[in-house]
Amino acid sequence: MKNVLFCILFLILTIGCSSERPANDADDLIRAVFRDDVAALRALLEKGVDVNTKCYHHGATALWAASVGSHLDIIKVLLESGADVNTKNTDGATALYVAAQNGHLENVKLLLESGADVNVKRKTDSTTALWIAAHNGQLNIVKLLLERKADMNAKASKDGKDYTPLSIAKEMGHTQTIKLLKEYGAKD
Repeated sequence: MKNVLFCILFLILTIGCSSERPANDADDLIRAVFRDDVAALRALLEKGVDVNTKCYHHGATALWAASVGSHLDIIKVLLESGADVNTKNTDGATALYVAAQNGHLENVKLLLESGADVNVKRKTDSTTALWIAAHNGQLNIVKLLLERKADMNAKASKDGKDYTPLSIAKEMGHTQTIKLLKEYGAKD
């Protein structure tokens, strides 16, 4: 299922990036990311392409796109090249958010080590990396984010109702995540 979602995202980003404007540097960077082509990525960056350039349509950067998949080597190159770890796409999601959402623990670790803010809220629904990890039952990511002092009681909206990470974990039936959040003192 993740591969299908990844392919859909790839098509949206690569087609969506250039559908309303002429191709830009973000298109080339994102194509290199999805091909997992470190050499092409390095060549673009050495040519002077801005590592933080955004896709016009979705506001995604190459770091954001790499964090959706398990492109750890690409993420390392982008961070070494000065990628802004806290840049948001048009929905307000950061690279940390999408890495947590998709269960990429190593990506999450690297992004946190590089200064990712654990408490950034998406503007569309106020969800955080911890909230989405709890929603998806990503136990190891939830633990790591809690260790990094993520706000365990931050509320976000889903279907017109406010949920904390604990209450959404309950709603989704993730018993191990519920137990862990309670151990850290989370509230509904």
